[in-house]
Amino acid sequence: MSNELVTSDYSELIDAIYRGPLERTPWQSFLNQFKLLLDAKVVALVRRFPTQSDRGLLYTTGGDEVAAADYRNRLYAVEPHVSKTPNSPVYTLDELANKETMINSEFFQKCLAPSQIAHLLCADTFENDGSGRKLQARLCAAKSDGTLNFTEQEKKLCELLLPHLQRALMFHKEYVKVESERALYEASMDQLGLGTIILDEDGKLIKSNRIASNILNDRDGISAEENKLMFSNRDNDAILHQAIERCRALLAFKDNQLVEALRVQRPSGRSDLGILIKSVNASVSGTDNNFIQGCPSIAIFISDPEQQTATGADILRQLYGLTNAEANLALLILEGMSVEEAADHQGVSKNTVKTHLKSLYAKTGVSKQTRLVRLLSKSVASLG
Repeated sequence: MSNELVTSDYSELIDAIYRGPLERTPWQSFLNQFKLLLDAKVVALVRRFPTQSDRGLLYTTGGDEVAAADYRNRLYAVEPHVSKTPNSPVYTLDELANKETMINSEFFQKCLAPSQIAHLLCADTFENDGSGRKLQARLCAAKSDGTLNFTEQEKKLCELLLPHLQRALMFHKEYVKVESERALYEASMDQLGLGTIILDEDGKLIKSNRIASNILNDRDGISAEENKLMFSNRDNDAILHQAIERCRALLAFKDNQLVEALRVQRPSGRSDLGILIKSVNASVSGTDNNFIQGCPSIAIFISDPEQQTATGADILRQLYGLTNAEANLALLILEGMSVEEAADHQGVSKNTVKTHLKSLYAKTGVSKQTRLVRLLSKSVASLG
């Protein structure tokens, strides 16, 4: 790195750090820029440290994937465990031990020497998880044999970057949590056979789950044109637009609540769709006037009577101790089949179905078929 750190270089590094959580491979832009600025051979961000039961999580640039895999699989165990204080989280290889000791160490011989690495710079970030301070992540840069060691200026740069990296890591952690929750809820809607569509304050389509996307692509009663929902029935179209306008008027208030329900006829003659339009409370902080333009404002739930739910026979067996025959019968009853229809479907006698049904009643604690359907449809089996 040159003697003078150009302001634009530093600004670009900070920008890349905060963009890192949203990149397909997190922090790849930052690692590339940091490697170039330090003239390093390899730069890595250790997000989760390997253990015997966990290969860890590393983001790297310039490195050999075989060497990275070797580190995750076994060489992490010989890495020096350095206890640093928050006041000195940046250190170089020669600060860990004298040169002769380090060269002869297992860490150097197995991790660095095979890749012709002579100089190593590490910067640790810490977090408080409620039980005390613990290592959050480690930023590492390595230089080849025959190059100059890392300078004090480069160490100072790391110290300047660390607070920003620490905050970005916290943002990334929250982002991953939110995305995990979103994926879980979306999968649950799919399992329940419900289509979900999210609109912004202008009625623009932001997101739809798999079921809703299939319904829109069918263009049978409802479709999407240029990210705008369209109903084939003008009355339904008017109801949607009126709901959007009322929702816009309520967005600035934390207690906003709008619910509209309608049936959508399908030109094909298939069963009507059930539509629920509901406002989204965007005032997540609990105060008024806190919504952000372009964010979710309206949720639309679509129920298609012809959509098959994916209740799992395995889960029914585990929940109620059912046999295979009993679980399969339970699924047929959930689909609305009568005893006669279930018998024909399975190729067995009505008496056999009645015997299985009686056993189903005993194991689930109900005495009527309608109550059995209600029990099974509300069980966790529909989420499996």
